[in-house]
Amino acid sequence: MPEKCSVCGVVDVFSTDPDRTYCLTCWMSGDYFDQRLCSEERSFMLKRIRELPNVLVARIFHAGDGSFQLAIVLKDGRMVVPGLGGDVNGQRLVMPFVPPVEQGWGVLVRVPIEAENEWESTTSALPERYDDDELVELVQDLGLGLPS
Repeated sequence: MPEKCSVCGVVDVFSTDPDRTYCLTCWMSGDYFDQRLCSEERSFMLKRIRELPNVLVARIFHAGDGSFQLAIVLKDGRMVVPGLGGDVNGQRLVMPFVPPVEQGWGVLVRVPIEAENEWESTTSALPERYDDDELVELVQDLGLGLPS
């Protein structure tokens, strides 16, 4: 008989892999990564980001093709988009991926601009990689001067 999902506790886990303790729904919805980023293993980093006064919303979503994206929207409309950071031909890239704790985060910052489409923005990839605690500090620092 299948075990219940370690994330939602409701849905059966049908995987035969003994290390797979979560259901398909919690995987596809991003809830699996949400739970991990709110855990002691990751210094409760997502929980701490959500508690910052300058953060409107912070959540994980399925970006397609097996990729998951952490999106942090600040109250001024900027979006902080951490992911797996890399360099290709001198260009800084941030890919939709929740990296292992030892790899650190690459970060994009999207600033909305006035345009025909509401999703238009300027995008900057920050040159550094951040561990979980540094990412929380970065989000806090990006909000300095914003009304709470």
